[in-house]
Amino acid sequence: MRKITYLQEPGEAVAIVGRSGAGKSSLVRCLNRIIPKFFPGDFQGQIGLFGKDIRGLRPFELADRVGVVLQDFESQLFSSQAELDVAFGPENLGLGREEIQRRVSEALARVGMLDYRERDPGTLSGGQKQRLAIATVLALHPRILALDEATTDLDPVGREEITSIVRQLGQGAISLVLVEHEPEELRMVDRVVILKQGMVEREGPVEEILGDVEGLETAGVRPPDAAKLFSEMGFAERPIRVEQAVELLQRAGERFSETGIQRLRVLDQEASNGVGDTILHVEGLGHSYPGGTEALKGVDLQVREREFLAVVGQNGSGKTTLVKHLNGLLRPTRGEVFFQGRSIKESSVSELGKEIGFVFQNPDHQIFSSSVKEEIAFGPRNHGFSEKDIKDRVERALELVGLTGLEKSDPFIMTRGERQRVAVASILAMGPRVIILDEPTTGLDYTEQVAVMEMLAELNRKGHTIIIITHTLWLVARYAHRVVLMAEGRIIAHGGSREVLARRETLARASLKPPEIIEIGEAFGFPTLSVQEFIGLARESA
Repeated sequence: MRKITYLQEPGEAVAIVGRSGAGKSSLVRCLNRIIPKFFPGDFQGQIGLFGKDIRGLRPFELADRVGVVLQDFESQLFSSQAELDVAFGPENLGLGREEIQRRVSEALARVGMLDYRERDPGTLSGGQKQRLAIATVLALHPRILALDEATTDLDPVGREEITSIVRQLGQGAISLVLVEHEPEELRMVDRVVILKQGMVEREGPVEEILGDVEGLETAGVRPPDAAKLFSEMGFAERPIRVEQAVELLQRAGERFSETGIQRLRVLDQEASNGVGDTILHVEGLGHSYPGGTEALKGVDLQVREREFLAVVGQNGSGKTTLVKHLNGLLRPTRGEVFFQGRSIKESSVSELGKEIGFVFQNPDHQIFSSSVKEEIAFGPRNHGFSEKDIKDRVERALELVGLTGLEKSDPFIMTRGERQRVAVASILAMGPRVIILDEPTTGLDYTEQVAVMEMLAELNRKGHTIIIITHTLWLVARYAHRVVLMAEGRIIAHGGSREVLARRETLARASLKPPEIIEIGEAFGFPTLSVQEFIGLARESA
């Protein structure tokens, strides 16, 4: 950051946006003096909260004024029981037992985690952990609540619920600082501030900023589908909501070409027929964790060669549990998993790893080497490949993920998007036929999200079977061939992306909502998967 001047009124909700590395997290960490107390450096300037200079104060002295939920939310959880994590802050404020218990119950209820109060946080899903981290801060009753991409792992309805709760709090005595990339959450604030290279580049009301398509994309933020559509079609208006867009398009007399619709249906069928034979087969799969939590309940699934499959569903629906069975990281409680017709029980995790690669939700959970080259070389070296073969595999993997020339770089000082690419490269070096990625775009700005997905699409075109878990349905619409929709440990729908993403009521059962461009298209008789599809259908009828 450099020479930031930032003002916020009491009770105001402000979103801070910008590309990765723009200074968003650094600004948030200054609010409770994590910077400079724990991140030393050249700190200049003054920060005032409610008219008082906080210079010289320590973070714990600001705990009841500024609550911060970090992007790395797991670092804020450390107890063996969820309610103990929530109670930790109020206990350190010296509150009485009854008040602490009241605050714990209130905070857990606000984030929908009251039924999980006795659970070990380590057994929760990523989204549940994120809710718990938010509850630990809400229990302190802060006057300022700063969420640094603190809803990234939640399903869309969960994100909306949390943002709505926080917004309601803000209408009382809480001021909200929201670091975010997704336009759906940005619509709920009063003002948007764009950072660029550590400085405030622009700020303004939500309608004004979200309607500036080019400005948002330059800042690494995905514009609302409605605004993007109107920009690409050459309209002067820039609506940011579906209802506004549909009304204006109908008024302009837009309609779809029936010939174009039939053409897209044929292309959908060709995409379905273009994949190969079954490579993974799940039959009657059930899994129960120690303590009795039944995560999967009789799941049947077939995955075909060269398929791009998205597994979606609400937090805790069993998505990650399911895919961890596909390469032996988990073993079935009931049922079977077959790879190329052979039960995976007959193979070790190491053997399966050569054919089925797994990239974790957080790339930092699998990166451990001091250089990119050594990280990528670890797998092939561990499996006894020759040094020449290892060198070739590393070079090929780096080229595939676009990191050629960064072999000597330390992965731990790279951006989140680059670390994600390193993790993918370390899997590619093994030459797997199937690549599984758990939330591959979490924590990335719009530009980085597209870059990662384009990389995966290219790997798919080169013959790799790609399986992703994600809550980001616009990515599913744009890239996936087929969707598996999960809720409460079961598959409740599966099929082509267009077919599943248009099933509004079924998606709602899994706390999901259709991408906005699908909703706009449906108003004209056909669910469109992208802005380009909508424009194509409209222009064909002109």
